[in-house]
Amino acid sequence: MIKFTGIIAEYNPFHNGHKYQIDYLRSQGAGIIAVAMSGNFVQRGAPAWADKYLRTRMALSQGADLVFELPSVYALSSAEHFAYGGVSLLDTLQLDSFCFGCETPSLSLLQSAADFLVQEPPIYRRILQDHLKKGASYPAAREAALCHCLPELNRDLLTGANNILALEYLKALKKTGSSMTPLPIMRRDAGYHSTAISSDGFSSASAVRSSYKKNPSPESLVHALPPEVLSLLKGCPGRFGTDISDFDSLLYFALRQAIRHGNLTNYGDITEDLANRIEKCLSGYQSAETFILSLKRKNITYSRICRCLFQLLLEIPSDYTGTKTYPVPYLRLLGMRRSGSSYLRHITGIPVITKTANAWNVLDDSPYPYAKDFLAIDFFAADLYRHILLTKTGTVIPDEYHAGIVILDQ
Repeated sequence: MIKFTGIIAEYNPFHNGHKYQIDYLRSQGAGIIAVAMSGNFVQRGAPAWADKYLRTRMALSQGADLVFELPSVYALSSAEHFAYGGVSLLDTLQLDSFCFGCETPSLSLLQSAADFLVQEPPIYRRILQDHLKKGASYPAAREAALCHCLPELNRDLLTGANNILALEYLKALKKTGSSMTPLPIMRRDAGYHSTAISSDGFSSASAVRSSYKKNPSPESLVHALPPEVLSLLKGCPGRFGTDISDFDSLLYFALRQAIRHGNLTNYGDITEDLANRIEKCLSGYQSAETFILSLKRKNITYSRICRCLFQLLLEIPSDYTGTKTYPVPYLRLLGMRRSGSSYLRHITGIPVITKTANAWNVLDDSPYPYAKDFLAIDFFAADLYRHILLTKTGTVIPDEYHAGIVILDQ
């Protein structure tokens, strides 16, 4: 029986599939469910569809006990660094397990592939580099190399978006030396990239966002969201529906400013090759969407370009997104059910931020010298997102010093 378990999530937004996961954990005896959740920007390289405090309230209303913010440095990163940040965060909570969705919940197969990727034998690295030199994207090159070295693997195992993250979670468990037990759960919707709302099953977050964009009314999402989440949306007009187009001008300014100062490659995962293409194409910039498509090539995915642009916008240094891993330097509590508050006393060895006004003083005692850099990036991200909401919908949400922790009494 599991007692203290965790989830790494974005809840972008929280849908019926997420509720199924929490209900499953409760049925297995989970007493405390803690969530490491992306803040106002998400891993696919985009602003979150709804602000982090509204999404925190969604999660708490559906049974989560504690919600912590996954710092933007991890949230806006590759699957590998996203997973490492999430596992690192959950591990500091001294949980006994964590649960993740996947398309093929065969833990033994996933574990075999993850162990192999942690080791990266010479033959794997050689095949990987061969495919990269031929112009393949990193995900495609990795898939080809892994299938060559482990022919028993089903190629489908390596193509599902959740399976890819599952492999990274298992790798992160090994790298952090975590004792958490992994709990895979079968994904039960039409898939990450599905854009259709299902009337008799689970719909993906992509489908929810796509449906709302076509028909911007909460009522269009009635089959995809739990009733309480739908009520939250109806009660908070102007706090959801944000997408990449809302950042068109800000992204252009950030790109133009970086080119002016000659420091494009100082940020995020922007390589010399991508920087050259950005400089070449920027004169034709009309929107972020069309610009990203103009930069896309066989060897670089759409999502990676998106992440690079938002890493630049948030001024995330390339040092923090390279090959070095950075353990999560603090825990920023976004919300909790009052019944779960006692669990906070179990946390030792890492600063816990519950009052933003005290955050900088709390981090004076952090064993990690980069802690204040990470928090400053999170504050900057929140300010930009807050400004976009205000200019787009006229909605005012509190800034980081006045937002406070979301608390549910039940």
